[in-house]
Amino acid sequence: KQSLLSMDRKREQEERELLLLALETAQLRVVVKRPIHANALGVVTPILEDEEGNDPTSVTTGKEGGESITERSATVPKPSYTISGTVNRWDVYVVNSNPRL
Repeated sequence: KQSLLSMDRKREQEERELLLLALETAQLRVVVKRPIHANALGVVTPILEDEEGNDPTSVTTGKEGGESITERSATVPKPSYTISGTVNRWDVYVVNSNPRL
């Protein structure tokens, strides 16, 4: 069970990182298809720390002088709006509300 939780957290972190990259490169909007009952990527499930006492919102990026360097993960915005279907939901993140044509 512990490894499944860590795999889920890793997957969620990877999804957030991919969304942040998409938001940086998008010109108008980013649309993310999610299961209807899933949390939005910008909503972090409230877990104070994992079984080892680590903060799940931080990422260890390397070591310097024998000590781990930990960085806070970047904040992912909440969707601008959502479009709901019967099984899936599309979270829409508007990047530029006033595009130049």
